[in-house]
Amino acid sequence: MASSTENPPISSTAGSLWGTLGVTFLGVCISSMLYGVMCLQAFHYYRSARAKSDGRVLYVLVAALFGLDSAHQIVVIHAVYNYLVLDFANPSKVTGIIWSLPAEIILGAILALVLNGFLTFRVWKLSRRVDFTAIASSLSLGNFGTTLSFAIRGSQYNNIFAAETDLRRHGITAFFLSVAVEVMISSTLVYYLYSRRTGLQRSNDIVTKLIILTVTTGMLTALCHVAEAVSYVAEPDQFYVLFFNFVVGKLYANSLLSSYALASFIEIYIKLDMLLA
Repeated sequence: MASSTENPPISSTAGSLWGTLGVTFLGVCISSMLYGVMCLQAFHYYRSARAKSDGRVLYVLVAALFGLDSAHQIVVIHAVYNYLVLDFANPSKVTGIIWSLPAEIILGAILALVLNGFLTFRVWKLSRRVDFTAIASSLSLGNFGTTLSFAIRGSQYNNIFAAETDLRRHGITAFFLSVAVEVMISSTLVYYLYSRRTGLQRSNDIVTKLIILTVTTGMLTALCHVAEAVSYVAEPDQFYVLFFNFVVGKLYANSLLSSYALASFIEIYIKLDMLLA
């Protein structure tokens, strides 16, 4: 298509260009800090007694998560290094789309699918409701498919501003699907955890801790996606969305490791509840 090969005049995009470079630099800084937190969580997991008693699936899952998040960080650094260093003095190239930008979106979508799949499994374990589990699974897969197709379509463009204009509706749909699935899963977990409250202070305290952990791990990514969607709609030419996009992948990785602690808490609660029953 013509829009994928024609570049807008440099003078008309200069302001947006420098704003974009600024937010990408901030995004890679925050992303690097969150990557360090994820590495620390993975390190503590493998040194814990829990890792030795876990099944092979969880053991491999944490290793796969570490690999995915490391790959995500690599492509983020590659993209920012190209825009801020290699092509900084060449405005005609710095407005282009390099392979690492679509790759970052795809890796973020995979991390989101892994996290939402894990939490959907927790919904099933708590509720035993096929309908809620099916809805959560459908939203997760729909979000993954929408984000994946957005990245593939974006990779076919030669200019980032042309891609933003043509794919805006697609991008907004992906953002709101992300918010919908995370709010739905978190709300369902909170509801079924709250329904397990008893008259015993000890078990109620455990449930309260579970609810707090669920809200902080699930809603944090949802709030980031809301901010991402707002920035995408309100300031489309400034590309503040890149900042949130770099960061949200790291939130998925950290949330998944934190959610594993949630699973452990649930097991403790169930055992305690059976003892006190």
